[in-house]
Amino acid sequence: MGEERPGSHFAFLILKGPALTNGGLNLHSPVKRKLETEKDYVFDKRLRYSVRQNESNCRFRDIVVRKEEGFTHILLSSQTSDNNALTPEIMKEVRRALCNAATDDSKLLLLSAVGSVFCSGLDYSYLIGRLSSDRRKESTRIAEAIRDFVKAFIQFKKPIVVAINGPALGLGASILPLCDIVWASEKAWFQTPYATIRLTPAGCSSYTFPQILGVALVLEESKCLVRSFLKSVLEDVNEKECVMLKQLWSSSKGLDSLFSYLQDKIYEV
Repeated sequence: MGEERPGSHFAFLILKGPALTNGGLNLHSPVKRKLETEKDYVFDKRLRYSVRQNESNCRFRDIVVRKEEGFTHILLSSQTSDNNALTPEIMKEVRRALCNAATDDSKLLLLSAVGSVFCSGLDYSYLIGRLSSDRRKESTRIAEAIRDFVKAFIQFKKPIVVAINGPALGLGASILPLCDIVWASEKAWFQTPYATIRLTPAGCSSYTFPQILGVALVLEESKCLVRSFLKSVLEDVNEKECVMLKQLWSSSKGLDSLFSYLQDKIYEV
């Protein structure tokens, strides 16, 4: 049996700010310090430029990767989409960063974001533009990008700590159960509007969400066995979700639903 990261795929922990400072969490101390020192400024969009200027790693355009004391820090900092929305290109960068972190000497991974929004999910404006040009080809390409993005989280062996600074929507929320600890600021909220858009779930949420809502506690003794079973289950669920998304995006009805959703969002503003 291959080595797995400590922490169940669906028995993850969501913490509000005070839980971190009250001593109730035995978290890697450098990560604790990072969350405390950056909580007041990492969420400011104006820091997007200064964060990038201070980084020696210039291989990425839409994320920032920092090598910290004992852990790797990935920040979503999209230059090509609004509100840290995900495109295939951004998802590919996150995958590359996860792959690098999996083989370095860090003990765990910290994932956070620059700006007032953690992640607004898939970039639907990008999606509509691509599907309008070549629906069959682009639906396959984007669905495969989501599949590989989610698979990178499933296969990552080290603990993943996520710091949520604001809204986490769609795929940005769906991937959270694949992580180990989620620390949420007071400004964080979560939404998965798949039914509203008439799309199938993504990020294995069709499996993980019922597990989280239906299982309040996972026994410590069973976690190793659960993880060995879950990895193959999650990969299978991820594959099936992306096949369904590809089919929906290939249809005119699926594209119409996206147009309708974006139009409603415009009216809300």
